[in-house]
Amino acid sequence: MTDIPLSPRVTAIALPLSPAPPQLPLYSPAEYCARLDTGLDFIKKRYPEDVAAIDRVRYLLIGKSCLLDRLMYCGEAPSQTPCPVHQGAWSGIHLGWPGQQWSDGRTVEVSQHLAEWVEAGCRCYRHRCGCTTGWQPDEHCGCAR
Repeated sequence: MTDIPLSPRVTAIALPLSPAPPQLPLYSPAEYCARLDTGLDFIKKRYPEDVAAIDRVRYLLIGKSCLLDRLMYCGEAPSQTPCPVHQGAWSGIHLGWPGQQWSDGRTVEVSQHLAEWVEAGCRCYRHRCGCTTGWQPDEHCGCAR
């Protein structure tokens, strides 16, 4: 077997990571938002033609994380009860939960596999975000039903 030289890009990717990542400071939601706003304000001044797009960045940065979204926009705290089906793993956004309705009041057709999850004890879709979070609503998160 001959050694095949790697491209510089592959070599850079394959280099070992530093043994310990730098310790990042932890910020409260208010401190985090203030720092995010400072950064976004700087970018807005630099690129005024992109202000509308930049304003959407704040929500996207937080909204992409289901937990951050629920902590910051829904007023929840982290749940302490893993879902018996999903065992604490985020599993997506699904339509077809029993009892789910469209905004115009029509009932969403129940999906068979979601009905099976509910029968097995899954309630992790009942958080305010609507995602299958992997964590059951409980008294800790504030949205137990």
